[in-house]
Amino acid sequence: MTCPITRVFGPAYLDRVLRVDSPLRPTGEPPIDGSAEALASHAPQPTPGRLTLIPAHGPPLTIQTPALWPGPTGTFPIATPPGFLPSTPSARLVRATAWLDDLGGMGAGFAAALRGTLTSALGPQHDPISDSISTLLQSYQISHNPARIPDRAADWTLLVTSGPHGDKLAVGFRGCHAALSPATLAQVDLDPQLDLLVVAGLSTAQSLSLLTRAAPRTLRLLAPSIRTLRDLVPPLSDLAPHLDLLSCNHAEWTAIPPDTQARLRALIPLIAVTLGPRGARLLLGDQQLEIPAFPRTHPPRDTNRAGEAFASTLIARLWLSGWRRGQPLRPGPLRSAAQAATAAAALVLDLDRFGFPTPADIDSALDRGFIAEPAHPTDQPSA
Repeated sequence: MTCPITRVFGPAYLDRVLRVDSPLRPTGEPPIDGSAEALASHAPQPTPGRLTLIPAHGPPLTIQTPALWPGPTGTFPIATPPGFLPSTPSARLVRATAWLDDLGGMGAGFAAALRGTLTSALGPQHDPISDSISTLLQSYQISHNPARIPDRAADWTLLVTSGPHGDKLAVGFRGCHAALSPATLAQVDLDPQLDLLVVAGLSTAQSLSLLTRAAPRTLRLLAPSIRTLRDLVPPLSDLAPHLDLLSCNHAEWTAIPPDTQARLRALIPLIAVTLGPRGARLLLGDQQLEIPAFPRTHPPRDTNRAGEAFASTLIARLWLSGWRRGQPLRPGPLRSAAQAATAAAALVLDLDRFGFPTPADIDSALDRGFIAEPAHPTDQPSA
């Protein structure tokens, strides 16, 4: 299957993945699917065997860390919207069972899924985290044009996942990406023959400097982070006229004020809101289309990367169907692309590590009609 010529701008992180044995919220509450930002890079008092996250709204979450855990430990305040962590007043304690370091970041995810070229920020040469990210990008065969920030270390993420319980809490420890100026991005050449431009997890100012320079023929996808949605200068609505697809999860969409939601719906041809195990909702102006989750016979192993799998497959299949900027969306191709996107997201749930299904994997799942439990589960990506 032909892939669109794609350029991706967004973060590539080192993900320190911490797997826990129980839900991050009490029984009966929906799983967490979102990101937060650490408000300190180092805990003032490291605590061996314990990691405590204290949100701006809600009780602390304490994780009992596993053997040989390299850190961090101690207590970290995190920036979260209201209701992000448990609504009950009591603190929550969960136990971690394993950890690993892997590639992460929405930019890396979209570049891998779409076979695109990635531009992301890295720290100076020989910064240990930057070196680890570069090595991981090479190992996953992702073409990378780094923007070096000489006085900042690379970003990394503490990713807490509860596997079959469905939680994914990404806590960002930020460095070089925040220092990547819109002026620097404005100097990056964009091929006029580009089929697809993806801007993921950048600020609204960074995003606007890229979206406004894309060629008229280029489809443009924005995948914001929760931090993007907090930006006021420029507001998210200023990006809307330059977008063909906005993709976010339900928590991110509901964090947008209703008046801004209405403006986005009026200006963006297609908005995709992923709903976790409930599938996705596609918004087309004042219309909406509910897309059920693709059937699975077994619980997920890891919910990370499902959003990138969904959005990348959705826009790639729409492009393959002939959709181009300025053209109306046809109902038949839209439903077909959305079903393929749910299949891609469902397939990713069986991967414990960074990776995405191939177009052939997705087509096979569509032909079968469900995702069967692998006979020999593996934590390696399919390709």
